[in-house]
This record gives sequence, C-alpha cells and structure tokens, in this order.
Amino acid sequence: MLLLLSVASLLILGSLGSIADAQASWKAGFTMVIILAISNFIGRVMSGYLYDKFGFSKVILTIIFIQIANILFYWSYTTIPLLALGIAITGFSYGTLFTLFPSLMIDSFGLKNFGLNFGLVYTAWGIACVFVPMFRGNFIVATGTLNIPHLIAIFLFVICINLIMKLKSFQPLK
Repeated sequence: MLLLLSVASLLILGSLGSIADAQASWKAGFTMVIILAISNFIGRVMSGYLYDKFGFSKVILTIIFIQIANILFYWSYTTIPLLALGIAITGFSYGTLFTLFPSLMIDSFGLKNFGLNFGLVYTAWGIACVFVPMFRGNFIVATGTLNIPHLIAIFLFVICINLIMKLKSFQPLK
C-alpha cells in the first residue's frame, strides 16, 4: 500500500513544476518547495494526532479522497493562490504517509522487530523514488500532456481504497 500511495503522490509532486508553469505561468519553483515542506510537516504532525483519535483506516481513506479531489481540481488551478493551495494539499497528504504507516506497523505488530519491519516497509518508498521520475517523464513526453500521471495516480489511489477496505477486517494489537 505504501508503494502505491508513494507512486501516486510522487507522480503528482513530480509534475508540479510543469503544472505551475503551464497553468499559472508560475516560475518561482523555490516557493513551491517552501509550501511543500511546510505542508508536509503539518501533514505529519496532524496525521499523528488524527491517527490516535480515529485510527488508520479512517484517516488514510480521508486523505486519499482529499488527494483524489485535489488531483481532479488541479486542471482548474490557473492562478497562483489556487495552485499554492493544491500544492499545500498535496504536500500535506504526502506527509501523512510518513506518520501513518509506522504507527500502523507498531499497532499491528508491536515494537518487537520494528526497526527491521520499518526498513522493509520503507523500501517501498525508495523504490517509488527511483522509478517514478523515470516513468513520469516518459508518460508526459509520449502523450504530450500532464493528464496521464494524474490519471495513473487516481487509479492507484482507488486500488489503495480497495486494499484498505480489506484491511478493515484486520485486528491490530491495540
């Protein structure tokens, strides 16, 4: 699940510079990085609080639905403030992954072998970071549009929703 969510998120994050330039003529890439960093931090902290209050499934499903809606609205983000909002939502959502999955692992399997489990699970993120940039560029070059990475991301989010619905029957240690 982390692999699919990371690939979906990185497909969007990797397109932000092109989106900003094409849709809002925004060439201040450093500003996007600041917005991403701040919103990513807030996403990590807020998702920890929300995880403790509502649990993994409710929080991650909410984040996925927010991210799908955000992707669908990206095509209408033609001003800098709207684009900044879309970037903030993307950064926030992406940041939640790095709090929710370790919390789920501890609740599901305990602290015993957490270091090994954490390393294995986060290998998915590393794989996504290596391969997404290569494929994302190929999709855009081959099709001449930013739509394909967005559509693939939505498809991956839908797969994760199905996986999470199956996960609901899983009983964590808590």
